[in-house]
Amino acid sequence: MYVQCAGIAADLHKAKHPIVLCTDDTGVFSTSLSREYALAASTFGLGRSNMFQLAQNAIDFVFADDAVKTELREIFYSAETKLDF
Repeated sequence: MYVQCAGIAADLHKAKHPIVLCTDDTGVFSTSLSREYALAASTFGLGRSNMFQLAQNAIDFVFADDAVKTELREIFYSAETKLDF
């Protein structure tokens, strides 16, 4: 089952379908957002730049107003200029 799910997620990623990692049920699944990102990176062979982009793309799907999304984009832009990918 996991392999099938991984195959579907990889296909969606390659097709540029929006993918957002989240932890809606941390109590049920005993996980953290950091662990989900680490799992995605190792499962799909994503590097730091890909993982940064994945996190940044999630801003478009945050349940927040445009002002908050703009602030988040500025934070990511600032971080991106300081990180060495």
